[in-house]
Amino acid sequence: MTDREYIDEIKKGNDKMLTILYDNYRGRFFNYFTKNFDISRADVADIYQDSWTGVWSNIQNGRLTGENLNVKLETYLFQVGKYISLARNRKEKTMPKADVKVLYRIQTEGEDIDLDNNHVFAIKRDECALMAVRNVGEPCTTILTRFYIEKKSGEQIAVELGYKDATSIKTQKYKCMQKVKSLLDTQLEKLNLR
Repeated sequence: MTDREYIDEIKKGNDKMLTILYDNYRGRFFNYFTKNFDISRADVADIYQDSWTGVWSNIQNGRLTGENLNVKLETYLFQVGKYISLARNRKEKTMPKADVKVLYRIQTEGEDIDLDNNHVFAIKRDECALMAVRNVGEPCTTILTRFYIEKKSGEQIAVELGYKDATSIKTQKYKCMQKVKSLLDTQLEKLNLR
């Protein structure tokens, strides 16, 4: 069966199709998330269940149909899992090893990027963005994490890191973003992803 046929069957209430997909994707999902995110297998199990709940809900309410699915259903499931993992990490104020959309947002100063189109290309670009953020060094990694991931204000970060004021943090954040963009551009050129 095709992904579109699976979606249509799930929409009709065919739980057997949902079970087949649930079992088929489980191993790859666990491998991917334990390899790329700093989370336990128990947390991955919760994220997997929550991801399928989200996919099922999107199918039932018509947000995901066979006609508007423009990536593999497995890829869609993984994207849902990434967003769930990100939400959990924001609550715990930790940064995952890999988070496609957030790191891409850091690189682009908050632009919203549609990652459904050309997903593999997007993941490679965003892995480069992750490397750029990891390699930018301190204090940039801390400042960017506190600002973009922890959603702290410039004033809070200034107090926590001993800077003069929020303006100093804003200036430092700008310099850090320029470093990240430069590192990202270099990496993308090396991999012919520009």
